[in-house]
Amino acid sequence: MCMTKEIKERVPVSRAAQADKIAAILRDFIDDGLEELRCLEIGCGDGEISCHLAQAVGGIWGLEVNGEALRRNRFEPSGLLRYTQADGRRLPFEAESFDLVILAQVYEHTRGQETLSEEIYRVLKPGGICFFSGPNRFRLIESHYFLPFLSWLPHWMSNIYLRATGRGKEFDIFPRSYWGIKHLWRRFCIIDYTWRLIKTPELFGDKERLEQMRFFKRLPTPIIKLLKPFYPNYNWILVKENGV
Repeated sequence: MCMTKEIKERVPVSRAAQADKIAAILRDFIDDGLEELRCLEIGCGDGEISCHLAQAVGGIWGLEVNGEALRRNRFEPSGLLRYTQADGRRLPFEAESFDLVILAQVYEHTRGQETLSEEIYRVLKPGGICFFSGPNRFRLIESHYFLPFLSWLPHWMSNIYLRATGRGKEFDIFPRSYWGIKHLWRRFCIIDYTWRLIKTPELFGDKERLEQMRFFKRLPTPIIKLLKPFYPNYNWILVKENGV
């Protein structure tokens, strides 16, 4: 086990819930054999999600560009869990090294998003998958600085907005629209789990959103799917299809 009982008690519920949600989506999609997959998490931070997922997969490599975040890591490496400091745009692995890549709430922090996408495609085996989650540029409340319409603006205007509100000096987040995110992952087959999380959050252990989705889950499924350009956040499975 990579966590002691004491550390488990200190893990923020939101991080643990995020790991549980990812594992539930992966189990739903893969059905059988998740415990055999070799996994890479890009942008693992201090390793909490990697540590949780290490108990579900065949081994996980947590990669983080921020050395300070890795130094805050409270989760000990083991036979199933390793950490490396590296940039996701220059992955230090050979082609077709992994069955599964986790990219959870990371893409929006990256300027070289096209390079990141190409690197993920490169290191995945044919038929391999990537779990992707990330925000929509046109969500009403920006999820890092919690200001309305912040990410809708050109970056120079977002910087002025941040300074005027005292929330920061530079808007260092680069989210895309729904269509921009689809274009980013155009080499993959996209399976959208977002609408399923809205309709049945309880099936994916998403207890935090259960109350939030109380109204929306009552909508007919076709209506929920039509609203996808306006989802505040996306949860997708990206498949590197054989022969593509």
